Amino acid sequence: MDNLQAIINEMSRAITELARQRQPVPSTSTTLQAGGGIPQFPKHHENENIEDFIVQFEGLASVHSYDESKKKASVLALLPPNTFQLLKNLIYPLEISNTEYTTLRDKLKEHLKPTPLRIPSRHALFLVLQHALLIVELAYSQGHNSYLWQRTITACLKYLMPW
Repeated sequence: MDNLQAIINEMSRAITELARQRQPVPSTSTTLQAGGGIPQFPKHHENENIEDFIVQFEGLASVHSYDESKKKASVLALLPPNTFQLLKNLIYPLEISNTEYTTLRDKLKEHLKPTPLRIPSRHALFLVLQHALLIVELAYSQGHNSYLWQRTITACLKYLMPW
């Protein structure tokens, strides 16, 4: 208990000394000070949407009048190692140092953009077609006008598959 109190006293003394010297208190946050301490950009995490990160980064960079080279250096510093390696692989055989910021940004956005899965839409189409065929069979077996049902099914299919 005395050790904990001694640690707390030492920390408060250090914070008071830093405040007296007007130095910023060191933090363990995930921000990087780019461009001489102004502004603070949040680091990108691998599970975060890259488009949201880029929009936020470009907004902050435009507020502080960053040119393309400063944007490139800052965004490369904010990427985690796996994403940085992915970016190097995406632009291969070019070197990152010789590539413009917009090219790097577009390659990352294009590769990491979430795309809708085809399987659910194909399954939904399969179910609709299956039900449509059942309706046609039922109508035909009961002696209804098959031409009318055929036109209805054709119209439904044209709506579902416009190509």
